[in-house]
Amino acid sequence: MKALLLSCVALLALSGCASEPRYSCGVPVSAGGCRTVSRVFEDSLKMQEIKPASKPTPVVSNAAPVAAPNPGDALLTRPRVVRVLVLPWEDDTGDLNAGGYLYLRLDRGAWTLAR
Repeated sequence: MKALLLSCVALLALSGCASEPRYSCGVPVSAGGCRTVSRVFEDSLKMQEIKPASKPTPVVSNAAPVAAPNPGDALLTRPRVVRVLVLPWEDDTGDLNAGGYLYLRLDRGAWTLAR
């Protein structure tokens, strides 16, 4: 009996929330609001069908071509970087540290002259 009474009270409470105007969308459908997920999906399919097929445009690069260094030009070499894996570990207080990667720079690179 208690279960029946409890379910009736729950149904009445939920139906009150559904009919409350402050929980409604308030935006007309013509403005794009208050649509179900299936309706949005159908509308997106219609929009894809409407788009005319266009030819792919060729990619034009405005970047200047990279020139080879001339003899005597100064060049900066890449710095040497090492990736170190730190496995998960437990510290002295019993906390688990997740671990991860450390990136260590071994040198800053060097200036050299092109030959």
